[in-house]
Amino acid sequence: MRRARVVQQYVTAAGNGGLKTEYKALISRETLSDHYEFIPVVLNNCHCGISLSDIRFYRNAIREADPDIVHIRGAGMESLNAVLGAKLSGRGKVLVTVHGMFSDLVYYSPIKRWICRHVVEPMIFGLSDGVSCVYERASQRDVFRRYKKKMLPFVYNRMPQYPDCSAEEKRALRTELNLPENARIGIYVGRVTKEKGLAYLVDALKQLDTSWPPELCLLVVGDGDYLREMQAECSSLRHAQQVIFTGQQEQVQKYLNASDFFLSPSLHENLSISILEACAAKLPCLVSDVGGNGEIIENGMNGFMIEPYSANAIADGIRKMCCISTYDILEKNIRKTDYRKFSDEQVDKQLESVYAYLLKL
Repeated sequence: MRRARVVQQYVTAAGNGGLKTEYKALISRETLSDHYEFIPVVLNNCHCGISLSDIRFYRNAIREADPDIVHIRGAGMESLNAVLGAKLSGRGKVLVTVHGMFSDLVYYSPIKRWICRHVVEPMIFGLSDGVSCVYERASQRDVFRRYKKKMLPFVYNRMPQYPDCSAEEKRALRTELNLPENARIGIYVGRVTKEKGLAYLVDALKQLDTSWPPELCLLVVGDGDYLREMQAECSSLRHAQQVIFTGQQEQVQKYLNASDFFLSPSLHENLSISILEACAAKLPCLVSDVGGNGEIIENGMNGFMIEPYSANAIADGIRKMCCISTYDILEKNIRKTDYRKFSDEQVDKQLESVYAYLLKL
């Protein structure tokens, strides 16, 4: 029996975050290869806005691949070019997986947000044959209401598998990374942008500056357009030396294993890869109550859910993470938390059900 051919569309652009991680995880999976033949269609150096050359690239590449399914990730302008190319190719059913939407960006130009919400996204979802999200409650959003007949089951992002890190290994990592041995280290990993709520984190650190929790140290791992401004803001803190900026790092797991808790004050999310990575490293998490974060973190069990857009909530959450008795409870709980729903095996089953359903349409 012929395997179904699935084109995996992807753009090699910087800062693709979770989308890039999920793409690489999928094409490395062997368990789906019995039923599906995955064909990468990778666009290098994509153009901004509607691009006839990008549309032609997708049309020609997809026509040559002759797939049963064209799997397109994201709901931005580059995805619209891919959807248009797929429809012009006349090959396969178009599946769009929503990892994020530009219309959610708080600091994006209001005009651009309007265009994304009322032009780009309706074209992407309207031209697709099926739409899938990366967390369960996403399909209940108002933006998807008019596409109810096209909404397919959700497919979680994958949680990596990390080996347990012993106390001795943690101490060794702190020495290697030149981190203080006895500090209570909180870590943020991701794009350093205001969209991630980092301006509110800076305000929270200013609040904490007059009564800094003993031994608190904060790592900021990543790069982005807010990095220099954030560094400048933090340099004026009395405890500026306790805020360490590492820049972009390939070996993120090392920094997670060297830390005590994870922090994500993001203003919007779908299903955060960075939070999944932190949970894989057995870190209690302090995260904003947005998107699918609540499907990873159970408040008071493996972390704390806090109000977004709130420096006060961030500061209070950090104080809780620095309370020894509270932290010890979280640390014990997280080692018993069942994360199997984010495992490769479960995500493979979810994805296979989406593909199978789409092929029957």
